[in-house]
Amino acid sequence: LIGLHLVRGRWKVVATSFGIAAGWYLSSAALLGWGWAGEWLEQVGDFAALDAEVNGANAISWLGIAERLLGVGSTPALLIGGTLALLTAAVLVLLWWGRTDDALAIPMAAASVGIVLVSPHAMFYDAGLVVFAVAGLAAVERGGLGALVAAGWFVGALHPLKEVVGLTPVGLVVIGAFAVVVHTWWHAGPEVARPTTAVEVVGGATG
Repeated sequence: LIGLHLVRGRWKVVATSFGIAAGWYLSSAALLGWGWAGEWLEQVGDFAALDAEVNGANAISWLGIAERLLGVGSTPALLIGGTLALLTAAVLVLLWWGRTDDALAIPMAAASVGIVLVSPHAMFYDAGLVVFAVAGLAAVERGGLGALVAAGWFVGALHPLKEVVGLTPVGLVVIGAFAVVVHTWWHAGPEVARPTTAVEVVGGATG
């Protein structure tokens, strides 16, 4: 997300984020030593590999889905999952690129679900970020949003079927949300309308 703000030219957001990151690293180094980040990454890598084996039915990212279907760490899974993740990231960069205005409804809507798809490790509960995609679509008064939300709830409710089909249907909700946001942006053009107040966003999302 910080990278997307960078390609958008929002330098203050990026500088502030790096400043906060540096502060957290230094405070952690004072407690755990300068090499704490490397040790943390090593443990995370081991956990992710194990979790992909035992918890793969809950995966909703491109790589997680590919590994569940084609084998954890397999070459086809890495190629297919990695390619889809790169394509998704490219779409996000295209959507955010060079914009310096404050019309962030659609860019943030796309990022909220696109980041989940790009992530090497994302589980069904991460699909909660779809709510930000819904808010963004409501902000630009996307037609038929109520029906789309209902469809998303219905598919999400089929999550227990993961034990039968081997993969959670919740991933389809995230993929569908991303497709709807990109479709809305593509047909609305670069100058997507934005709400004037936060009340309009909340009211549109709940109404």
